[in-house]
Amino acid sequence: MSKLYVGNLPSDCNESALRQLFQDHNLSCTTILVKRGGYAFVDCTDQSVADRAIDKLNGEFKINR
Repeated sequence: MSKLYVGNLPSDCNESALRQLFQDHNLSCTTILVKRGGYAFVDCTDQSVADRAIDKLNGEFKINR
């Protein structure tokens, strides 16, 4: 399992929005922990999923609320 730090999130971002974003990009994750302050930790099933998430989502996505 690999843990990702996801930063610069809008203050009203929640777990379901992040989960949907990962699902929309076919990225499997197990646990998402959204923290106040605009960041979250996402547990990916393995390192290759984490690497793909970084490649696909780094600086290029908007979360639909």
